[in-house]
Amino acid sequence: MKKNLQVHLTIAQKYSIHLKIQEQLQKKKNLKIIRIINLRFLIHVKIQNVLINSILLQYLKQ
Repeated sequence: MKKNLQVHLTIAQKYSIHLKIQEQLQKKKNLKIIRIINLRFLIHVKIQNVLINSILLQYLKQ
């Protein structure tokens, strides 16, 4: 009886550790996704800035 309980406890502990690891991986994955979105946003903003700057330059040259 005690041995069975011990086995169940170790399985539960391993599963708990497994869940924690999964949670950490999920957070890292989400961070990567957020970083990619942020990068895309920054690139978009930079492209817009370049366009605005070129339009301003064209306007100033006139």
